[in-house]
Amino acid sequence: MGKNNRKAQINNEEILICACHSVEHQIVIQKDEEDKVLYCSIHLSPLPWYKRIVNGIKYIFGYRCKYGDFDEFLFDKKHITKLNQMVNFLNENE
Repeated sequence: MGKNNRKAQINNEEILICACHSVEHQIVIQKDEEDKVLYCSIHLSPLPWYKRIVNGIKYIFGYRCKYGDFDEFLFDKKHITKLNQMVNFLNENE
């Protein structure tokens, strides 16, 4: 399948912004109609350039923090409708 056709299959993009209203805390949810799956992209907090270089060097040499790379997302009542739509999409395609 060509790249453009694949992009056409992924639609109905939803962007959820954290209840703290920081756009750095967001989840992008995309439906793939062909494969009947959801893709969730979670934005991680940006770091200063020097910390990104240090983290990159650690990654190259195989360093893994026991806690991983995490941030948080606060779900609020305003997210319920969109989350229910995504759950219904998955339930319809069983």
